[in-house]
Amino acid sequence: MKVHIGILGDPAKLDLYDERFYSLSKRDDTQSLFYLLGASERDVKKSDYNLMFNKFIPHLDSNTDYKNPFDQSLKGKYSRVGLFPSSAAHLIKGPEFVLAPFPYNSRSTYLRFKSQFLRILLTPFTKKSIIPLAYFPLGGKAAERTGETIYHEIDDLAKLFYKARKESNFSWYYLEAGSGEKKLLLTDIEKILLAQYKALNGISFVSQDYVVGDIKIVPNTIYGGGITSVEMVEEILYPDTDSKLIPNCLVIGNISENDIDTTINIILSVNKFNKLHTK
Repeated sequence: MKVHIGILGDPAKLDLYDERFYSLSKRDDTQSLFYLLGASERDVKKSDYNLMFNKFIPHLDSNTDYKNPFDQSLKGKYSRVGLFPSSAAHLIKGPEFVLAPFPYNSRSTYLRFKSQFLRILLTPFTKKSIIPLAYFPLGGKAAERTGETIYHEIDDLAKLFYKARKESNFSWYYLEAGSGEKKLLLTDIEKILLAQYKALNGISFVSQDYVVGDIKIVPNTIYGGGITSVEMVEEILYPDTDSKLIPNCLVIGNISENDIDTTINIILSVNKFNKLHTK
C-alpha cells in the first residue's frame, strides 16, 4: 500500500495548462501520480473533456506497469487518467476508470437521485472501472452545486463518514475541502480519518501493507482541497497527532493551473514518502 497523488484537471480552464502539465506522467519519478478530469463549471462542453483527454494520450505510453489506486488490475496506458463527472453529459470514451460521486452530505433529494441515475448510466460501461464514491464537498463550487447543508461541525462530519464507511454502496470516500479553499486543520482531518478507522474496526490495518512505522494509511480514502505546497503535503503525510492516520490519496487542483514547479515538488514529496516508508 502506498499514498497516491491525483491532479484534478479542469476542462473549463484548458488555456491554463501547458505541455509540462500533460507530460508529468512521462517522468520516472511520478509513479504515484494519476489524473482526474473534472470541471468546475456545470455547463462545460463534452468536446472540452475530449480535447483535454486527447492532450494526455501522447504522454501515456511510459510506465505501463503503473497501477492506479482505484483498480489494481488496470495496467493500460490510459489508466492514469480517469473521469470525475458532475453529469452524464461529461461522459467521454477513453479513460479506463470513472468516479461516480454521491453527494453524501447533501439533503437535496434531486441531486441524490441524479447521482444514482448517473451510476445506472455507467453500468453498461463494462470496460471501465466504475468507482462508487461517497463524496463530501465542503467548499467551493462543488459544495454550491451539491447543496451541502448537513455539515455544521467537524464532529458531525466525522459521524457521516463513519456512516458512509459502514454502508456497502461505496468503495471510496472523498473529503474535499473545496476548490480554492483553505486546507482543513490537521486535527479536523484526523477526526475524519479516525472515524474511518473505527468503522473498519482496525481490521484493514492488520496487514503490514497499511502500516508505515507508527503511521497508518487509511485505505480507500481521498483528501483534497487547499493543498498548495510541499509543506502542506508533509504535514498530512507526517502527522503530529495521536492517531498517526493518513489518507490513501491526496488530490490537488488549483496549484497545477498556475504553478507547475510546485506541482512537481508536491508529487516528488509523495513519491519520496512512498520510497522511504512503503512497500
